Amino acid sequence: MFKAVAKIVILFLFATVLPNLFAKIPAADSDNTFFAQIMIDLSALHELCTVQARCLLEVENKLKQKRINNQINSLFNLADFDIKPLLNIVQDSDKLSFFIPSGKGYLAFNSNYEPFMLVKAKVKPVEFYEYIFQLLKRPEELKAYKKSPEIVEIRIPLEKFNLIFKIYPDGLKLYPEKEQKICNQIAAENSEGLIDFKLDFNQVKQLLAERSIANQQSICFANLIKINDALGMYLINHGKTMNKLDLRLLKKHRIIAALPICPAGGIYSLDLSNKNLSVCSVHGSIKKPAPLAQSLELLVDPRLEVFKAFEFLIKSDVINFKIGFNDTAVLQQWQAIARQQILTLKYVILNKLSHLSNEEKAFIIKKIEAINCEIREDHLCISVDDINETFLATALIAASGRLAQAMIPRYQRKLKLARAGKCLANRRKLKMAIEMFIVDNPKENVTLESLIKMEYLKKLPLCPENGQYDVIEGDKVKCSIHGF
Repeated sequence: MFKAVAKIVILFLFATVLPNLFAKIPAADSDNTFFAQIMIDLSALHELCTVQARCLLEVENKLKQKRINNQINSLFNLADFDIKPLLNIVQDSDKLSFFIPSGKGYLAFNSNYEPFMLVKAKVKPVEFYEYIFQLLKRPEELKAYKKSPEIVEIRIPLEKFNLIFKIYPDGLKLYPEKEQKICNQIAAENSEGLIDFKLDFNQVKQLLAERSIANQQSICFANLIKINDALGMYLINHGKTMNKLDLRLLKKHRIIAALPICPAGGIYSLDLSNKNLSVCSVHGSIKKPAPLAQSLELLVDPRLEVFKAFEFLIKSDVINFKIGFNDTAVLQQWQAIARQQILTLKYVILNKLSHLSNEEKAFIIKKIEAINCEIREDHLCISVDDINETFLATALIAASGRLAQAMIPRYQRKLKLARAGKCLANRRKLKMAIEMFIVDNPKENVTLESLIKMEYLKKLPLCPENGQYDVIEGDKVKCSIHGF
């Protein structure tokens, strides 16, 4: 199981959350208020899953394995899932001597969207690092700058700050550079569950609004640049400037191909106090942009406006969901919808899962009927009691394995595309240097070595997948891996 856990933790952070979450987020001072937190009791899960796996792998429990396969295939909408290979991994997990969970794992994001991770485990730093490095296909960006039997440190560069990923004998840490002390605070709040996830929707709404505003501002400023260029062309062609912006006139004279439109509904005009350059009523001008916070409230997704908090808690015998609402009427509607969906789910199982035995149907229906749905103050609380430890353990094993299987190919595709993009940029850089060389030295044959020797390049760029660059047909650059 913990091969799968290691894959999930690392791939989740490096392949999905980090590149997407921190895109276009403004720099800000550090903050120790967490808006999203997840706690996983890795030690307890390890013990629970290992005991159940060893029990299920006993010869007399083959029929029970088959029944669990059917249950998981039905609940997770799978076709031919087999729990046995994952049970074998869990049973042998203690053999992974370089990583043995000894406590809880925490992951949190503060109000500046900076991640903090703390995992308590018995770790052999160098062996664990080599395992991750091989698992992720030896990415250059994850090379350790400090490596010893006592500690391995990796610096992960992001757009606005660097992350430090630290592997040491007592566990793992991930935190923004210079913010190590805050990392310990995420373990301050105790939880008795196996998995405990909390989310402040107000912060999520602000994050989404900020990203939307930044994207809209970028598009609008591109429009302003086009308008300013068009105004310059109009001055050259007609010998006079516009006193009032007339985009239709610019289009009529074919100076612009289409009318630019602000994505936030802003109106374009001329700033007479600033050399008659264009300005947007929402985003301002390129030199004097309007504060982004002015329109934050306008961009909050109305589908999220009613929510204020979410909590998900799994214990060994119960699963709890809590969703906080800002609107009582919507809260009551959600309760009615949830109860209706529970009834619908029950009838679907009775009528459509004909391949299950009566015993298997009864087991699943019993779990559905155990779902409680009630309102407590301004929260909708949904709980499933009397969870069977065997079913919980095998479901967690199945979900971990499936998630790892889904994320590894996704990460590898992203990594391959990123490396191909880097190689393409390298080839374009070489192509430009070659063209300059040919203009200055038309009678000489160009080689990569001559580009360095005659200082058209300071050094040769390297293909991220170790491909070799060659000059083909005098002026073309080919990579032995990525081609032209």
